[in-house]
Amino acid sequence: MHPLILASSSPYKKMLLERLNIAFSCYSPDIDEAPKVLESPLALAERLSQEKALAVARLFPNTVIIGADQVEDLDGEILGKPGNHEQAIKQLSAQFENYLRADHPYDCAGSFKAEALGISLFTAVHSNDPSALIGLPLIDCCSLLAEFGLNIP
Repeated sequence: MHPLILASSSPYKKMLLERLNIAFSCYSPDIDEAPKVLESPLALAERLSQEKALAVARLFPNTVIIGADQVEDLDGEILGKPGNHEQAIKQLSAQFENYLRADHPYDCAGSFKAEALGISLFTAVHSNDPSALIGLPLIDCCSLLAEFGLNIP
């Protein structure tokens, strides 16, 4: 069996590969990751994956090389790594702008529609009744209706 090298310095990619419980090493390829003019996000990800693998393969012949890359795509626009807090805010603000234009939550408390795309803005929701986010806590409502003899179902 040939040795395995992950052509990356990413701790995230390393962590994922470690889940497989196989022996491998990591080597950081030295390539320019800037997108080319009019390069699509998919083409960029494919090109960078290949270039990383080839750069490491030149140094380590007879080795299996894994080259991988991901590119964030926002409506065809490539979103690179922000690099700092200010740039991250700019990138995430674009997400909010797109959400507002897509969902039009202007008539919703908190400016979000949990029943639509607004749910994508959250990592967790803590509630005794998830329908309360949409405006009517159905669990409590059903209990109250039962008190009035309206059992559901």
